[in-house]
Amino acid sequence: RIHCEPLDNQVLNLPESPFSSLSGKEISTVT
Repeated sequence: RIHCEPLDNQVLNLPESPFSSLSGKEISTVT
């Protein structure tokens, strides 16, 4: 639970993660 749930939140919250900017913008544009 604690390892699966925070995984998504951490990746989006972590500013040093490439998914924070790419995923956030890509998901928004793709969706």
